[in-house]
Amino acid sequence: MGKSYSSYKNRCGFACLAVLVSFFGVIVTSGTSLATTPQIAAGYSHTVALKSDGTVWAWGNNSYGQLGESPTNMKRLIPVQVNSKILNDVVAVAAGASHTIALKSDGTVCAWGYNGYGQLGDGTMADRYAPVQVSGLSGVTAIAGGWFYTVALKSDGTIWAWGDNSSGQLGDGTTTYRKIPAQVSGLSGVTAIAAGGGQFGFHTIALKSDGTVWVWGWNYYGQLGDGTTTDRYTPVQLSGLSGITAIAAGGYHTAALKSDGTAWAWGTNNSGELGDGTTKDRPAPVQMIGLSGIAAIAAGGGLYGYHTVALKSDGTVWTWGSNFNEATSQWITTPVQVSGLSSVETIASGDRHAITLKSDGTIWAWGFNDDGQLGDGTTTNSATPVQVSGLNLYSTTTPTPTPATSPTPISSPTPSSTPTPVTTPLSTPTPSSEKGSISGDIADTEGNPIESAKIRLIGKQTKVSKRTTSDEDGFFEFTDLSADTYTITATRKGYKKGKQVVTLEEGEDADIEIEMKKR
Repeated sequence: MGKSYSSYKNRCGFACLAVLVSFFGVIVTSGTSLATTPQIAAGYSHTVALKSDGTVWAWGNNSYGQLGESPTNMKRLIPVQVNSKILNDVVAVAAGASHTIALKSDGTVCAWGYNGYGQLGDGTMADRYAPVQVSGLSGVTAIAGGWFYTVALKSDGTIWAWGDNSSGQLGDGTTTYRKIPAQVSGLSGVTAIAAGGGQFGFHTIALKSDGTVWVWGWNYYGQLGDGTTTDRYTPVQLSGLSGITAIAAGGYHTAALKSDGTAWAWGTNNSGELGDGTTKDRPAPVQMIGLSGIAAIAAGGGLYGYHTVALKSDGTVWTWGSNFNEATSQWITTPVQVSGLSSVETIASGDRHAITLKSDGTIWAWGFNDDGQLGDGTTTNSATPVQVSGLNLYSTTTPTPTPATSPTPISSPTPSSTPTPVTTPLSTPTPSSEKGSISGDIADTEGNPIESAKIRLIGKQTKVSKRTTSDEDGFFEFTDLSADTYTITATRKGYKKGKQVVTLEEGEDADIEIEMKKR
């Protein structure tokens, strides 16, 4: 399987500008140095690393070409180099759910992997198994990968975004998908960006030079931190929070680091990922308990592994939230130190795995490893850090490639279907013995049925996610539902997003109608 490229037209082959980048909200800051600083980034189930020589290495799931090679029906258990003929002189890397992004020294951006929402920015929706250049974008100093979208910060302090926009996360005042970069409305003087979200919705965060934080996108759990649960299609300033030096975006929570070394968080807290000792959602920032002297912060999640990671100035690493690494089945609501790790320089978080870069150039990872995302040559989950095999980001040592193997299947993350999780999460709320359903109709303001509307269902407590599409009569149905409060959203081109919240009792069958207004 895969595509064969006979030329390098419209591909990346130059680059240099210093940035610290990673996925699912790991801090992303801009800079001006021409030196390449080693970096790490994590997607849903793949991992990416940038060496000091400007080469990019990747491992884990490659179902959509996110490792930069074909065929896509494979996974890599140890690092492989992304095509050096196409990609060199890279200064930053980032990862989305199933796509990867690189910033080059000339300020241009390349991307590869899944492109079902246009998140590669090349003007198409075709998956790419080798890097392609993002169209019409230059002068970039920082990049961030969201679940199905991408964000870039330019040297003039403006932000540009492309890909999925169903939650307004591109910040251009619409919910229209963008296959090429579009400017975020009304923001300048930005110094850092972060992109979060997961299977249900997406949000984006920006840090300005004055220490203020700006947010937009999906806000069901209060992850925008503005005291509401109202979605925002253009940036709004987060009140009551100043002196911020770093930001991070998780699946449905957000974190920020202040100049005094304290950390603050807001949004969903079902797994204790806010670190305030509770599991109560917070629509406004709360301080994390028992942590000071923090140098960096990362937020994970997207489908199941809602967690937060902090790096202290002494080189130790602390984590809390969903204990996805199978050590126990309990949520951790206050920070605990990761054992056996010291001299850490950089941290990053994926959905259910976390990675760190030590000062000696070695990479250490823990958590789920079903697709080899820990890079230790196995598919064995690990509750403690294991070293990524054969890769040192400060040396020129090249790992010996292992044969490609078939990945643990995950369903295609297309606009109309929900990826099937590769592993059942620990501590998933026990479902009710009697299941219910939610069905209904999608119609315009005049009662006319709307066909082919994309419909999402999410559970507030169970965090169950389902997707479907309305039929020619506007009808949709979700079955096999436990008792919970569900949010159902409908999107379709030419219409404003429709939404309803339904509290479903055990065994209940609910019938609803969602009205969508024409734009």
